[in-house]
Amino acid sequence: MAATRLAFAWTYYTSRNGKTFVVAASPKFEVLGINEVETRGMFNASPAVAGNRLLIRSDRFLYAIGKE
Repeated sequence: MAATRLAFAWTYYTSRNGKTFVVAASPKFEVLGINEVETRGMFNASPAVAGNRLLIRSDRFLYAIGKE
């Protein structure tokens, strides 16, 4: 797993196979969601934030996730 990213009051963890775990940024551990990008690439980079979008990069693509 790459390093975590704190953004939008949540903490994001991305696994090498493209799953992003969203955890509440609070003293109590709470998984808020698990999201998966369907790709054959490997995810080695930490998530980044640009404006209101979360950027997730694999060895093949860059994904910008968020509202338009």
